[in-house]
Amino acid sequence: MKRLLQLFYAERWQVLLVIGLGFATVGSSVGLIATSAYLIAKAALMPSIAELQVAVLGVRFFGIARGVLRYAERYLSHRLTFQILAQLRSWLYAALEPLAPARLLHYSRGDLLTRTISHIDSLQHLYVRAIAPPWVALLVALATSLLIGSFVWQLGLVLLLCHLLIGVVVPALSLRQSRQPGAKVNQQKQALNQAVVEAVTGSADIMAANAELLVQQQLTQLSQQLATSQRRLTNARITSTSLLNALVMLSTLLMVGLGSWFVEQGQLNPLYLAVIGLSTLASFEALGNLIQAAHIWQSSQQAAKAMFELVDARPAVSDPAEPSKLSTSSQIRFEHVDFGYVENQLVLRDLSFELAPGEIVALQAPSGAGKTTVAQLLLRFWDVQAGAIYLGDCDIRQLRLADLHQQIGYVSQHTELFNGSLRDNLRLANPAASEDDLVQALEVAQLSNLLAKLPAGLETWIGEQGAKLSGGERQRLALARVLLKPAPILILDEPTAQLDYANEAAWLAALKPLLADKTVLLISHRRAVQALADRSIYLEVSDTRSQ
Repeated sequence: MKRLLQLFYAERWQVLLVIGLGFATVGSSVGLIATSAYLIAKAALMPSIAELQVAVLGVRFFGIARGVLRYAERYLSHRLTFQILAQLRSWLYAALEPLAPARLLHYSRGDLLTRTISHIDSLQHLYVRAIAPPWVALLVALATSLLIGSFVWQLGLVLLLCHLLIGVVVPALSLRQSRQPGAKVNQQKQALNQAVVEAVTGSADIMAANAELLVQQQLTQLSQQLATSQRRLTNARITSTSLLNALVMLSTLLMVGLGSWFVEQGQLNPLYLAVIGLSTLASFEALGNLIQAAHIWQSSQQAAKAMFELVDARPAVSDPAEPSKLSTSSQIRFEHVDFGYVENQLVLRDLSFELAPGEIVALQAPSGAGKTTVAQLLLRFWDVQAGAIYLGDCDIRQLRLADLHQQIGYVSQHTELFNGSLRDNLRLANPAASEDDLVQALEVAQLSNLLAKLPAGLETWIGEQGAKLSGGERQRLALARVLLKPAPILILDEPTAQLDYANEAAWLAALKPLLADKTVLLISHRRAVQALADRSIYLEVSDTRSQ
């Protein structure tokens, strides 16, 4: 938690302001009740109106102040919450980016969804609803105890002890009762999230296998288990809240009883007995948020632990301490490269080959022999276990990752499109691309007809993963995007796998002139694509030969 608090040390003054406004708001409530009680008790004695003027002004002041302060406290606390939420998400993305893709493969999509969304949502309340309420409660307890202690110091001490007893013991008991069901709820939420994500993303295959009923039963079972745990957790919190309310009433009765005794002893003016009783009751308003604050603190600890477990993972690759200058050459050279995803299970063994600047080379191999692995090693998603990969005369491990990626355009087997417009998806590769550049790239990718049919043109929303496009259109959009990137090296991994032969032929004819000055690594089983290459490299299990 210390690390999490340090992330937002710059917001400490806003948090202190929220605490101050919270204290002033509850203090105004106590002041309103106290002055009202005094006014009613004093008026019962039928004094002159002049003797009631101060109390009347006090009631008006505290009544107005309470509303204004409450609004200011809510406004500032919500603004701070949204500000912290935005900063948390930006920080988390910046921390996760170096882990992709190698380290994130160890987590399921549902787990990542929980850690990056649900846990962030839990943490947004930490500062305002977990840290501020205990301080507000403490300040209110001290101020009210001083107020009542000014009448009889023993009563002030008793009230302070009541505040401390209720404010510490009840939240502690609540945490103890809800710890086990709370942990179970978190685990079951994560399991349900994962199951829902898998069910939605795999819905086509589930329907094809006629397994909808089975998946529905699994989701229903997980939902029922979660609902049962949530009921237990809710019951534990209701019990704690009921205990707090009972102790508040008993404490108020205790203060009234002791005040009556001091009246009988002549140590307290009876006029102030109602002030003491009602002020005591009003001051306990500050304790109402402590149970929630304790649970938010506990859930924030769990969320922070899960989040830091993720971001503290050591990246598979990182920038060198003293990066080398980027070479102007687009020559690529693999020298005696060994690599495996699992220890002692090499996918590539003693792999050596070279691509000259401006050369187009087709990499051919049986499925599973490591063609895509070669592409990902060149992008340095992983580091080789032996040997080296050179860009020009520089080992790519000596380059900044951003510099390396700037030199390479990559189309993977699995097209990644984002829930945005055509323009947004295209400009991901080149934010400075002009309108003409975008239209030309779509023309080369054989998407001109699609663009002409869309009423919104480049502003057309394509949906998550390009859901509003066909498989071939998604593939061609990815190809158009990579052509916009001003990179001297292209890696095309099965670039026409989703295209029919007619669109493939048209796309290849339009593409060939654009490759004149680029170094290109082609990975494809399609003969038409392989024909673009100046030569081919045949990759086998432990042997590489060039033709």
